[in-house]
Amino acid sequence: MENLSLLWTLLGWVLLTALVAPMGINRKIGLWWGVFFCFFFSPLIGAIIISFSRKSVDPLYVKDEYAERKRAKLKKGTGFFLVAFGALLFLFSFFIELLIGIYIFSFGIGFIGLGIYLVRRAQEQIGKG
Repeated sequence: MENLSLLWTLLGWVLLTALVAPMGINRKIGLWWGVFFCFFFSPLIGAIIISFSRKSVDPLYVKDEYAERKRAKLKKGTGFFLVAFGALLFLFSFFIELLIGIYIFSFGIGFIGLGIYLVRRAQEQIGKG
């Protein structure tokens, strides 16, 4: 009975991911980063991350070189922090599960991925500038 509920939960998770992740196609984040965030965090958190990503073509966007570089440095620093935080969560997830009973293995992987995404986006922004 427990295996059946786990199967339905996993099936629902994959179905919601398949519905939410395509929102990233017309955004800077893209489809596959959307799938990654939906799968390792949750479809709801993935939808929030995708919705905060800028659209690929934004006619109202005015480029400010100084602000872009400042934002890129902030993204890069935040990205490195999230990679370190995710690595710690990943490494200590077994002990945290034993202490408080919450399994956070996938959140560690999700934070590592979010950090890598932010660092790569920052490097793209600095490279273009």
